[in-house]
Amino acid sequence: DYVSVFLHNMNPWRVRAIYEFSLQDKYFSVNQGEKYFANYGGYGEPQFIPHSSCTRDDLLSEDGVLSLQVDVELLEEEVVAENQEDTTDKLKSLKQEISNQTKQMSILQKTTQRIESKSQTQMNDLKETTQSEMKDLKSTTKSE
Repeated sequence: DYVSVFLHNMNPWRVRAIYEFSLQDKYFSVNQGEKYFANYGGYGEPQFIPHSSCTRDDLLSEDGVLSLQVDVELLEEEVVAENQEDTTDKLKSLKQEISNQTKQMSILQKTTQRIESKSQTQMNDLKETTQSEMKDLKSTTKSE
């Protein structure tokens, strides 16, 4: 029985990479060199570490933790015309969405300005009406 470790390319295009699996602060390491990873494909070590070595006296820390280190250097990514077209379409869609949101924001800003203006006018009218009613009330009170 073994501990297995694998790397997978989760992209719809190929990549070329160098990778190394190692145990931190231990003598154990595996370097497979340069590999081409197929789209959604992977490489790894099905027999990286024997289970029998996974003890506190050997590869595990005092807390019983196996510290795996993975170093990956991405050397190249395959450019697929299909991916470029998809990216261009997404970019056009995002530009259109930004344009629509900018228009909506402008409409909201104008609406807010109209509401503020109308609110200020109503407040001024209310002040004038209140002041006028107060004068009328004072006049009525004096005349009695």
